[in-house]
Amino acid sequence: MNNPNEEENTLRLKSQMILYAIEQSLGDYVLSASSELHKLESKVVKEVEQRQTKDPNQSRLTIRQTVQRTYLNEIFQLALAASKETSMWDKIDNLKKLCSHLEIYKIRNAASHPNQPFLECYFYRLSAIATDPLIKQIGLKRISSSFRSAQLGTIEQPPADWLESITNWTIPNNIPKVQEHAITGLIGRNHELKKLKKLLLNERVNSVAITGPGGTGKTALVLEALHEMCLDDEYQSILDGIVYVTLRTKKLTAKGTKNLIASQSMSDIEFEILRSLNDMFNTQFEDFQSVANYLSDKKVLLCIDNLETLIRDNMEAFEEFNLNLPKNWRFMLTSRIAIPSSNTLPLSALGEEAAMHLARRYITTNHIDTLREETIKDIVRACSRNPLAIRLAIDIYNLGHPISNSLQQAKDMTIQFSYKNLVETLSERASQLLECLFLKDSMDVQGITDLLEISVDEVRTALIELRRTSLINRFESERGDEYQLSSSVRDLLIVNPRDIDFRLKLEEQVSRLTAREFEIDVEQQSKDVYDFFYIANSCPQHLKMIAFKAAEILQQRPIVIQRLPRLVNDLRSTESTYSGEALYHRMLAHALWYLKDHKGWNEHYQRALELDPKNPATKSFYAFACSKAGLYLEAISMYDELIEDGWDNPDNWPYAEPMIRSYLTTLLFSNNYKRILDFTITWRERVDTKEMMGGFRATACLRLASKYSLSDSRRSDGINEAVKIIDDVLQIENCRRQSLKTGLSVIKDLQVVLTRGSVSPLSSMCTDWLDFSARNVRSLMEASSFEDVASIVSSLAIIESPSNPFKNEQWLNFVGGNNS
Repeated sequence: MNNPNEEENTLRLKSQMILYAIEQSLGDYVLSASSELHKLESKVVKEVEQRQTKDPNQSRLTIRQTVQRTYLNEIFQLALAASKETSMWDKIDNLKKLCSHLEIYKIRNAASHPNQPFLECYFYRLSAIATDPLIKQIGLKRISSSFRSAQLGTIEQPPADWLESITNWTIPNNIPKVQEHAITGLIGRNHELKKLKKLLLNERVNSVAITGPGGTGKTALVLEALHEMCLDDEYQSILDGIVYVTLRTKKLTAKGTKNLIASQSMSDIEFEILRSLNDMFNTQFEDFQSVANYLSDKKVLLCIDNLETLIRDNMEAFEEFNLNLPKNWRFMLTSRIAIPSSNTLPLSALGEEAAMHLARRYITTNHIDTLREETIKDIVRACSRNPLAIRLAIDIYNLGHPISNSLQQAKDMTIQFSYKNLVETLSERASQLLECLFLKDSMDVQGITDLLEISVDEVRTALIELRRTSLINRFESERGDEYQLSSSVRDLLIVNPRDIDFRLKLEEQVSRLTAREFEIDVEQQSKDVYDFFYIANSCPQHLKMIAFKAAEILQQRPIVIQRLPRLVNDLRSTESTYSGEALYHRMLAHALWYLKDHKGWNEHYQRALELDPKNPATKSFYAFACSKAGLYLEAISMYDELIEDGWDNPDNWPYAEPMIRSYLTTLLFSNNYKRILDFTITWRERVDTKEMMGGFRATACLRLASKYSLSDSRRSDGINEAVKIIDDVLQIENCRRQSLKTGLSVIKDLQVVLTRGSVSPLSSMCTDWLDFSARNVRSLMEASSFEDVASIVSSLAIIESPSNPFKNEQWLNFVGGNNS
């Protein structure tokens, strides 16, 4: 059986032959097509000369010297320049596109580095290029010959200096040749890698920040992206150089944290960039600003790794540095802290399948064969799919530790490495907010405000500080934005509390609020769920507290208007948090109604109805408010909807009677007497609302009768109907003051008709009216004064009816002042 390594090496050698032939053939084409350098009319010539000499007075390079010093992509550009305005231009352009599509730059890199895997497909891609008809059409015979020799096994290795000159045909850069993730390759980040490269292709994107907790692979993603970009001719037109600077000061290993030498300040970063640019562009500047000015027309990508080390302590220095950079220069950054004004690409834990794949590959690479699949799953799960933690756990196990100890040790080390230095630099308020989230699973802004007893602005400032780190997560719930600790930070705060005394104090506050919440919930049990002031158990804690306070103020009789402005302010301060809660809008609308803010209560009642359209309490109060404001049509429409839905039945809703009273009052004020009569036609059958509905029916009869003249029989008929109704109503035990007032109004109306002779004193109607008055007039004094009732009795006593009861001695004594 053939050795796989030998097969791979053979393919690598064959591919090197073809690659070398491609570069040599293109160079030969340029030399044969253009004997004079200036005729190429290409900026490549100038760039090559600039790269090769520091002395502007040195004689120009010959065309052969220029070709020998070009990158692969530049050779294609020279060939295109040499073939300009000839039929060969299209063929060379198509060949360039074919090479780019088949990733010839990536293959060139893999072929030149024996420590990188060389895939079988690489050789066949080069074979496709070498056998394409374009090769023969352009006349690149050396490529075809080299391919045939490779096929026959006649291998001629290219010169050693060609193999070592990989940087001579990529974008100038100082990217580290040894990459930590090379042992497994970049796993589970294909989506992020494509997105990052796409962002960097967009020249309008000035800054890209890759953020996430420590160990998630930010550096690995960046280095992989930079490496691929250097080998992709698509980026060679938009980038002239790439400078990589790391601020990483510590490296986590299975044996503990290892200190690294890295830039520590903005001046260190400037010096590192200066040194790298001098090397790349063959310059000898001594200060950063000079090299920046000299290369201001170049498109330079600055990649700063682990930037949080700097911006955590001196954000102002970094911002000033950024502002002073040439406009063509761009940034790519990695940080555990969010970078303001950057396009952010956040990294979280790996997906489960990718994390398992990473663990398996790392185990295989380390030649470990004692871990079962179930154990690998335990590693991935315990390490929260963090790539660094997974590798650490395997390394610690490989040092001879039991797997359980390895998992816990790796987890603890990763947490300390990833988060401890971030937590230790937080402001006092941000630390307190962390403790809040430690005690509660999740909280919104208003809940934090209530618990810490600070302003909303202070909470938002602390949240901005924390969200620039990876310490908390934001998620959307039905109530809006909520925040929670990341699981690793929770573990860290268990063993390293920021302020244990504050945590204990906060816990007491949580207990008090929880107890108060429980009391409110118990009190709500006696209420109907459609009580206007009902507060559901599921209501957010802070809204529950403020709604209960509002209910106490709004139900107080008489209401203390002076307390309402503060209540409105308290409610409005929570609007951004609870704007999606019907209870919030209902309480605020009611308070604004008392304060006569017509626009305000109208807006918030409407919003409450939009959020909870089936709640009869909201609609009933809204209709009541409209009625009081004279918006009778709007009020009647809402009352009709309530009645249509059955909310006028006390068996369905205990507040049916006050709703019906408001409805009938609205009809009365809007002169809708006929509708009152229609609605109250079955009043005698409505046991719970009989008295109230009868009173309104009697009033409607009187109002309709008053439209006719005294001599019109329809007036006396209307009064007669009212007399019959109110007579029944007044027989109800303990009838209300309003019924007595209605009865008094009826008697006054019949008094007018009788005293003016509109009804014959000899008629049975007159007799019935006088008897009705005599039975009820004394009780009506509860709704009037003695003098008023005495005046009525006196006027009725002069009516010459044969059986007028008011001519009796007892009524004469009553009028005389003896009302016993």
